[in-house]
Amino acid sequence: MPTIYGPVYLVGAAENCWKCRSENEVVTLACTTIGVDERMERADPGETFLLSYIREMPAELFLFVTGLASNYRKLYSRTADEEYYANVCKCGANFGDWYLFNEPDGAWFPKDDLGVVTTRVVPVPLAGPFQVDCDFGTCKIGGLDGLLDSCTVAHK
Repeated sequence: MPTIYGPVYLVGAAENCWKCRSENEVVTLACTTIGVDERMERADPGETFLLSYIREMPAELFLFVTGLASNYRKLYSRTADEEYYANVCKCGANFGDWYLFNEPDGAWFPKDDLGVVTTRVVPVPLAGPFQVDCDFGTCKIGGLDGLLDSCTVAHK
């Protein structure tokens, strides 16, 4: 299970629901250092790791996220055939991580050379490190360094 190290961020982006078409903010967690199988990986300068398919996280981290994003909850995905924390529309539809991270129209997939456009970047004020069962990929996003750059997300 990966261990994420600070700084850790809650990152938001705008996304339209596939079912009702209303605009929602979707969120994920980002960090600059992650430990996997006793090796540490650091994001390149100006980059961060975006976490996806978060299957488990500490309760205090989940409470922080849902305190700022009440539409984030754990549910079962038929597409992924597993439970993970996901963004849910006001109409009840799931914003699946496959769509958000891997499809060209997804919030965490770059639209063009400007890359991912964020609605907010909030530092997580909790002491880590945190054990988080998740996938992750590297990304350059606006708000972390003031630039909008391209993003590449690859599941591990």
